[in-house]
Amino acid sequence: MFAQARSDAAERPSPHLDRSDDIYSERSNGHDREGFAMARIATATSTRRTVRLPSLAVAVITASAVALTACGGDSGDGDGSGSGGGPYRVSVVSDLTGAGVTQAGPYADGVATALDDVNDRGGVNGGKIEYKITDTQSDPTAAQATFRAALSEKPVAILAATGSATLSASFPLLQNAGVTVIAANAIGFPNHPFLYGASLSSSQLASMLANSASSSVSSLQGKKVALVGIDSPATRGTFGEVEQQIGTLGGTITSTQFVAPGTPSFDSGAANIISQAPDVVVIQDSAAGTILEAKAIAAAGFTGPIVVSYAGSDDATLANIANPNLLGVRPYVYATEGTEIFAAAQKFDHAKNVSNEGFVRGWLMGQMLIAGLGKCGQDCSSADLISSLDGLGTFTVPGGFLQFGDLQLSADRHHPLTAVGLYSYDPATRKSVVRIDKVDAGEPTYPAAQ
Repeated sequence: MFAQARSDAAERPSPHLDRSDDIYSERSNGHDREGFAMARIATATSTRRTVRLPSLAVAVITASAVALTACGGDSGDGDGSGSGGGPYRVSVVSDLTGAGVTQAGPYADGVATALDDVNDRGGVNGGKIEYKITDTQSDPTAAQATFRAALSEKPVAILAATGSATLSASFPLLQNAGVTVIAANAIGFPNHPFLYGASLSSSQLASMLANSASSSVSSLQGKKVALVGIDSPATRGTFGEVEQQIGTLGGTITSTQFVAPGTPSFDSGAANIISQAPDVVVIQDSAAGTILEAKAIAAAGFTGPIVVSYAGSDDATLANIANPNLLGVRPYVYATEGTEIFAAAQKFDHAKNVSNEGFVRGWLMGQMLIAGLGKCGQDCSSADLISSLDGLGTFTVPGGFLQFGDLQLSADRHHPLTAVGLYSYDPATRKSVVRIDKVDAGEPTYPAAQ
């Protein structure tokens, strides 16, 4: 089984971290984990237990806690490769407490659901996936200790179910180790051989917004576009690319406004937008920010399409805004009641955040790992897994994921998503419906390695 995992910073209070660079995955309904960090282990027999610990402590798996779950024998001190039909050892690191929990909690639940589900079906290549989830406390220093402990377990892969700030803080450590990392937010990084992302890349985020705006009005040729975004370095960078792409598509930008988190009113910003008569408005903000801005823009008299990024596209946010002209971008079908993913989340007791975009992103992280291990075989080292992931090409995932385009991985492409769909709220049925089912997200491009 796993050795004890502990952070040297376990008693240090977590500072508030700015998560504005990851706003497209922010949850709208909150997530507090009931004040506890959580650590889960899936053993070779899929027996699961949850160890609940005080909120300021990093998740710690002690020898006694491990003993509670030991129903398939000790996995020993191997390399986590699954050789001989034994378990594949995987470390999952997440922001389970602190400022990042509302974003990362759903990632962790989605990952756990995917891994529990495949273990329940017999595992991969005859071997189960043995995993535990440990907590960074949303603290950069604690995160480094948590990732270091995860690496000490010699896993075949690490699933970084964290925000990008947490990943960035520990990235030099991970880069030096070279272990396969599948991350929820591998955004803005060069195309490192070991790093894979379940999100869109930064270049794809810009393409997604520009192409969605174009699809909402059939063509941007001769059209005017207003941009509204949360005031963060990431959004400013994305909007710089969006402006260029809109220009390439024949459109012009009437205004670009950045809104500070927690701004109480957008009435003056909405009036400014209306005065310039745009054909379409694009919003990239948190769920709360999206609601504030979209409602203000509609109240000011705008009746054209409003395209909103991930954070404003979940069912609850669309229903709150209740504007049929608002189009929410989704890179995959969310886990709503009636889907296979929803049923799996309920079966394995991970359904608290199932309707959130981040939950499905976590599911994709797990399925990327499962697909790579399936191709890799029983005796699969981390280096072998990298080769297998790079050789997947076009692949699909189970669970009613129903992505809007093929999933693709190669040595040159470490972000598999290729397209998005646009959803709107139907007041007649009071449900979210697909309005445009396939918008090209573009090829991921990566900055040069420093």
